[in-house]
Amino acid sequence: MADDRRPCPQCGEPVYPTDDVCMSCGLDLQARAAPAPPIAAPAPAVAPGPWLRPEPSPSFSQRLVTRCGKAWDVYPWVGIACYAILGLSFAVELPSFITVPTMIVYVPWMLLYLGWLICDVIANGADWWWIPVGLVCYPFGFVIYLLWGR
Repeated sequence: MADDRRPCPQCGEPVYPTDDVCMSCGLDLQARAAPAPPIAAPAPAVAPGPWLRPEPSPSFSQRLVTRCGKAWDVYPWVGIACYAILGLSFAVELPSFITVPTMIVYVPWMLLYLGWLICDVIANGADWWWIPVGLVCYPFGFVIYLLWGR
């Protein structure tokens, strides 16, 4: 029976397997010997099935178009109004207090129109060749782009 003994977890004295309490230190051996509760299996991290990609973040041009709202669609028509006023000023010889401010507005407007057109083509997913059509054939190419390119 001496072979069945094991050491006490607290004091190290030999105890029999049938003992409930260590005779040297009084440690309750049954409480120590109780099995630990089973560990639950972890839930799978990803449900089985097709992999879903996260929604891509919008590009710079798409964010710019949505941030500008209705003003984005009004901007090119300002240039067409300037274009018409300048055409009338050369045909009818309008006074310079109309022609000069119109030219002052139209020159920087045309430079920004290039950026507007590029962003609009990218944001709407139109073909790249609408950019030269909208620039070279302005204003008719722009109207054609609005009708069929967008």
